[in-house]
Amino acid sequence: MPATPEAKRDYTLGFLQEHLLPHFKLEEETVFTLAPGISEDLAQQTRQLQEQHRQLEKLIIALPHATSLDLPEKLHQIGELLEQHIRLEERVFFEQLQQDLSDEQLQVLQQMVLQHLG
Repeated sequence: MPATPEAKRDYTLGFLQEHLLPHFKLEEETVFTLAPGISEDLAQQTRQLQEQHRQLEKLIIALPHATSLDLPEKLHQIGELLEQHIRLEERVFFEQLQQDLSDEQLQVLQQMVLQHLG
């Protein structure tokens, strides 16, 4: 992991392009299209997760404009939001999705993901 705030900024910008944006696109074109029709809870969680995607993008894209003094706090803010986002996805959203989807719906979702990745 990079040691200086500037190196962490550069790493984070690369991570956005190489990992986060493709991950966001996968979710938004597959699971986030299916989940809102299952229940109001999943619809609300989908909206919250999509908003977190936009917030993370906005915060990371703004990093090059942060001053050297502000950069550590901005990086911390991104880390906190990313941690909250992952926690919501893994511990709440995906758990409820697995409980609420029928086996057939899970298979449809699996096919959507495979097609997206293919």
